[in-house]
Amino acid sequence: MKSGRNIFPPRWAQRFVEWYCKPEVAEDLLGDLNEYFERNVETKGARRAKIIYIIDAFKFFRTYTVRRPNFVNVFINWIMIGSYIKNVRSQCDAEQAVLNPSTSLASQSACRLD
Repeated sequence: MKSGRNIFPPRWAQRFVEWYCKPEVAEDLLGDLNEYFERNVETKGARRAKIIYIIDAFKFFRTYTVRRPNFVNVFINWIMIGSYIKNVRSQCDAEQAVLNPSTSLASQSACRLD
């Protein structure tokens, strides 16, 4: 680094990597990015090193590094519940309230509620 000045990579780019990256990969990735940044500061200057850091942070946005959002699990559960309700309704419509022994107890009780 240059004499006496502390030059740091862009904080928002670091937070972006921490946000999208899996926790087990984020520490290694940030370490590599910081090493490249220090090397680029010495060879190319602070401003260009920051631009390269930002570009590299976006370039590491890959399927193996991206963390799975928490809302996906909840969203999938709601889709499944909706699918179950549609299946029960279609069974009730098809049977016209004639219940046979092969239908499940849940669908029989749902048909009786209609």
